[in-house]
Amino acid sequence: MQARQRNVGEQVLICRPANLAAVLRDAFYEPMRTLLGYWRERVGPGGVLDRTRLHPEELAPLLPNLFLMDRLEGAPFDIAFRLVGTAIPQIEGEITGRSLSSLIARSEHPMVWEHYERALAGELCLRRQTLVWQDRDYVRYDVLLLPMSRGGAAIDALLGMALYRLLGDGPDRVAMPVGPMV
Repeated sequence: MQARQRNVGEQVLICRPANLAAVLRDAFYEPMRTLLGYWRERVGPGGVLDRTRLHPEELAPLLPNLFLMDRLEGAPFDIAFRLVGTAIPQIEGEITGRSLSSLIARSEHPMVWEHYERALAGELCLRRQTLVWQDRDYVRYDVLLLPMSRGGAAIDALLGMALYRLLGDGPDRVAMPVGPMV
């Protein structure tokens, strides 16, 4: 049996505000622009959204692609998925309650870890890559992480959104649309 070649594809972490704004102008990213606008309207001092100011009913069309993560206490650094929207497990499998370290090896996928660390340091970044660690390199996904707190000034939680595209014949095809499928 011939081994299938893995499509590592584009692996990018976009953190500069001008670059992030340019990427998000694409129509595909409309849900992320909506989420970012919501976050900016509610962010408090220090660029952090307090979780008490997050009202899921106001984000209903986006919920399938949203997730919440909490920083885990202690060393070494780790973070866990507290809540995961319904579209995410359809592509990635069930990850609710799982830590990042149980899903992805830092040594094999350092950019993923860098993304979460930078978000917990207050930086807004978009990560684009394929799901190579799940043998789903035909799926490109984009993840936006936004800093949050659980009732304090320190960033100890993240609000995230994942959007997916199937790679293949012709232009990228949307794999998991936001909201109900029609």
